[in-house]
Amino acid sequence: MVKFRYSDGIVGSGGSGSGYVSNESERFYYLTKVGSAGGYTFGQNGNISPGGLGVTAYGVDVTWAETRKQDLGFELKALNSNLSIIVDLFKERRENQFITRGTVPNYGGLASTPIGNLGIVENKGIDGTIQYDAQLGKDWSINLRANATFNKDRVIENDQAPQAYPWMELRGRNVLAGTRVGYIAEKLFDSQEEINASPTQFGTLMPGDIKYKDLNGDGRIDSFDRTVIGRGDMPSTTYGFGFSLTFKNFDFGLFFQGQHNADIFLNIPSFANSGGLGNMLAVAADRWTPENPRQDAVYPRLSYGGTNSNNYQSSTWWLRDVSFLRLKNADLGYTLKDGIKSIGVKRLRIYAMGYNVFTLSKFKLWDPEVGTDNGTRYPLTSNYSLGLTANF
Repeated sequence: MVKFRYSDGIVGSGGSGSGYVSNESERFYYLTKVGSAGGYTFGQNGNISPGGLGVTAYGVDVTWAETRKQDLGFELKALNSNLSIIVDLFKERRENQFITRGTVPNYGGLASTPIGNLGIVENKGIDGTIQYDAQLGKDWSINLRANATFNKDRVIENDQAPQAYPWMELRGRNVLAGTRVGYIAEKLFDSQEEINASPTQFGTLMPGDIKYKDLNGDGRIDSFDRTVIGRGDMPSTTYGFGFSLTFKNFDFGLFFQGQHNADIFLNIPSFANSGGLGNMLAVAADRWTPENPRQDAVYPRLSYGGTNSNNYQSSTWWLRDVSFLRLKNADLGYTLKDGIKSIGVKRLRIYAMGYNVFTLSKFKLWDPEVGTDNGTRYPLTSNYSLGLTANF
């Protein structure tokens, strides 16, 4: 049996985030905010200081943001309904988003940047599940299941001012997870001679400091060398898969889950009072030193009092991939299908279960799923249990 389904609709949403289906255009006006203005003096002796009105926000003609959502679904059941496949293709385009203008120059003399219905973003992807149940002979049965979601979002229009270089452009980048912008860290400086022969950076440099890539080749590291270096902590892909296997009275099952294409910026000053809310991480001593000039150290050269601004710029040095694969559940059981009639038990199952059994990830400082940049959040725990269930 095969089923197709398709939906297409427009949803209007206001500033509160609520939505409604609308067939008619509604427009509103963002009011000009006027207050008192002072501090201006005139006259030969500067003794004339009249009062007046100051505009701090500027009225614009605004309307609801508009979202068009499309979904194409596919459902398949085969092999006597033992195999089930569900696939959804989705696309969402949001227009007229209320955003701050990016093309209004500072020299225009406005007290605040105007806003308007200018933003356009697009989100599309695929979501699918598959399940298979089968009886394998007299004593064996199996259940297989998997699911995955892939999502790609990008900014179509954000009113960003024209950029000096193409790598500074944010149109076409992702928006949902928050595109990470920063410098590309090439290495740690090995010597003063290397520093002298390299582009200027931030403050007084010493061996062990981070060396950044000069993207425009002008001999200095500044805002023109910042580019997109990460996606953000919201993964583009999430997935899960597992199985349950039964043999006579025994049953065994595993389920895995994971995420891909997500990253965080570390925020772990090793000896600063704000780092780790008083906790000291095990990697505090993993740093560059003249005696041990490692390029793979967690920390560059340490400095006193947080005065070294060079090493704590947003850069790929502090960027970490938090993709992971986790064994979420594991269980093993034995069932007495006839129970223990002498004590009135009709059915009895004894089982062992593990939850969050192990995790495979390049990121080792803390659990990659907890969503923190310094580890100061209660981690997911691993739990193991033995138990039984009885029917009387």
